[in-house]
Amino acid sequence: MTTAAVESQTPSGVAGACAHLSGLCECAWDSAPADELLDRAESLGPGLEAAVILTRVAQMEEVSQRDRIRLVGLWQAQARWSEAQGGLALAAACVDAEEREAAGEVRISSSRSLIAEAALVCALTDQSARRLARVGRCALAEPVFGERFANGDLSVSCGDAVLRAANRVDEVDSRREVLGLGAKMAAGKQTTPRVREACERLAAKLDPRGFSHAHEVAYQERSVRYQPAEAAMATLRVYGAAHVLSGIMDILEQSSRPTAGNDQRTADQRLYDAFVAKFAGRETGNGAAKRYQVLVRMDGATLLGMDNEPGTILGVGPVPAEVGRVIAGNATWRGLFADPESGRPVWVSDRAFAPGPVFGPLAAGGPPDETGPSGDAGPPGAGPPGGVGPPGGDPLGAGPAGAGHPAAGPPGVGPPGVGPPGGGDPPGGGDPPGDVDPPGGVDPPGDVAPPGGAGPPGAGAAAPNPWGGVERWPIESQSAGSYQPGERLRRLMAVRQPRCAKPTCGRRHYNCELDHIAPYDPTRPAEDQTVLSNLQFLSKGCHQLKTHGGWRYERDAETGITILTTPLGFVYRIPPEPVD
Repeated sequence: MTTAAVESQTPSGVAGACAHLSGLCECAWDSAPADELLDRAESLGPGLEAAVILTRVAQMEEVSQRDRIRLVGLWQAQARWSEAQGGLALAAACVDAEEREAAGEVRISSSRSLIAEAALVCALTDQSARRLARVGRCALAEPVFGERFANGDLSVSCGDAVLRAANRVDEVDSRREVLGLGAKMAAGKQTTPRVREACERLAAKLDPRGFSHAHEVAYQERSVRYQPAEAAMATLRVYGAAHVLSGIMDILEQSSRPTAGNDQRTADQRLYDAFVAKFAGRETGNGAAKRYQVLVRMDGATLLGMDNEPGTILGVGPVPAEVGRVIAGNATWRGLFADPESGRPVWVSDRAFAPGPVFGPLAAGGPPDETGPSGDAGPPGAGPPGGVGPPGGDPLGAGPAGAGHPAAGPPGVGPPGVGPPGGGDPPGGGDPPGDVDPPGGVDPPGDVAPPGGAGPPGAGAAAPNPWGGVERWPIESQSAGSYQPGERLRRLMAVRQPRCAKPTCGRRHYNCELDHIAPYDPTRPAEDQTVLSNLQFLSKGCHQLKTHGGWRYERDAETGITILTTPLGFVYRIPPEPVD
């Protein structure tokens, strides 16, 4: 871009620059179609020349829907780029003010004052202006983060989430590793909540002690706040421990399920009514306590107090090791085995147990009880110190040698801590019109076992092979004998896919509906269709887009990658979430 071109811009907008730049652009304004212009703008990256091209496309009368959606995406990149330039400029002004003050020069404005000035000029809140300066300063100091930010790949809100996670890590190289991960994910067009969760998880792994301290500090801020709103309404904001509030939400979800076919309330309205009924004394029924389900994934060594790797609340984010152990002490355990290379879950035990008194000392952070009751012998290396196990039970459905029991699982492999014993299936099991349940819709007594009656690794005789020393039990081939998947498949789905399959949705699995990726055909055997590789969770809105809006999903059974094709022809490859 030449200096003359920049100086030619006038208050009349970009139109004047467009005329001046027409000779600089390789495309012919009068003859080039919209898609060629958009290709040119995309190759240039965000900046003045790209903005001129996008303005020209926006002025065209004949633009396809696909190109208009591309135009939206490129303008958003321009907006992020513009915001980044402002953040970098504000950060540079603050650094300059601090350097002048340190040098003893007469202070005109402090960095704090400059931020307040910028808030006024930009009509931002002071908090937003401080965030802009904070991210800009990090971009000036950290090259990888700064490059992504300056190029418009990283928004200010996403950059701030990454920076907050990185600031919990004391070691400089580890901090840069978190910043690098966030910048890379943002450049891959991941949403801010997903980037935040991944960076939080990495920061928690790199500095477990720092993460635990941050959790303790944040827990002191727990609160319930009432905020009046317009039209005689109000907002109740609850801030507290994620595993507690997640369990409360699960109870409300169960209480808010529609009980009659003529219930015209929305899901949000039913949730509110269930909340009011529970806390305003109008709850109906037999008064039985609600059993809630919170899926917590933890490494086995951490469960036994031998390590302090953070756990993960599926669909929520990381949880400190000591909090995870407290949850596990009151939970039902199931064995979970993952591929150590890809992190993909390959088996979840059918059997579960509540550790009860055996796990008491561990939940309190004490050493393993070496004199506890003896259990069934697991494979070599599978038992914890002293052979502790559930009386007459399966030690977490012992898998291959050293992998089934939490004492010796590979890194990132741990049993999901499932709420109080008997936690039920996630709600939202019905499909919307277009994927209709057969009459009855009742689950069979049990899911169909693999051919030949083979169980999961460690449940019976296993043929050795180079992979982990046992025969793999293919998770993708597990199926049910009816339209509705049974307990096993729902459990595997929750572990593998804790959220809606559409990446930008973010609704957790129990707020979603079960969907057959290839629509269910009642003329074909159910066990060929209600199979894990053909099932996914979709929120109601995303499910309707698939059924009625032309959104198409496909699943690669070998890799677990879901391929989403939109009606306009955009293709997205969605990898399965690994078990950390």
